[in-house]
Amino acid sequence: MAVNLPRLLLVSDRQRERRGALRTSIRAGAPFVQIREKDLGSAAITERLAALACTRQGDARTGPLVCVNGQPELARRLGIGLHLPADHPPADRQGIVLLGRSVHDTDEIMRAQDERVDYLIVGTLFASASKPGRAPLGLAAFERLVRAAEPLPVFGIGGIGPDQVAAVRDAGAHGVAVCGAILEAADPSAATRLFLEELSR
Repeated sequence: MAVNLPRLLLVSDRQRERRGALRTSIRAGAPFVQIREKDLGSAAITERLAALACTRQGDARTGPLVCVNGQPELARRLGIGLHLPADHPPADRQGIVLLGRSVHDTDEIMRAQDERVDYLIVGTLFASASKPGRAPLGLAAFERLVRAAEPLPVFGIGGIGPDQVAAVRDAGAHGVAVCGAILEAADPSAATRLFLEELSR
């Protein structure tokens, strides 16, 4: 993989986002953004990316590293990354600059490894408002999945706040994927900086 992955991955959700929080977080230095807006079509997502200055033109990328959730053709057309949910069919890797996959168990990890993905998101780690019906993995089970995924970099997701970053990293995670802890924060800029500070330790 040619891309040096940042350790903070911000996952968008405009239904939960305080007004302007995604843009604010990007301005505060959020280095890696996943656009996860499953109800939006490619045109609306393209407009959203342009409004956030998350675009790629030729080899001159501006803004953070970006991936889009579940839309392979859009990722190819825009020259951005692609992230696939656990239940999404495999995507042709041709033309995909960065490929990630969400997984929940060792079987899904093995399938993702066969797809030659660049990174994994593993969760739900702790109780999360965005996944109310999903039992949390906990750190011990998460650590086992991280080991099963080696050498792929793993982002932990689900109910992670700045205070949990050290424990998630100690369990072997490359980084953390965050939604509500930043997008619902009273001060998204401060929340972003705090995550970045904890991840730099």
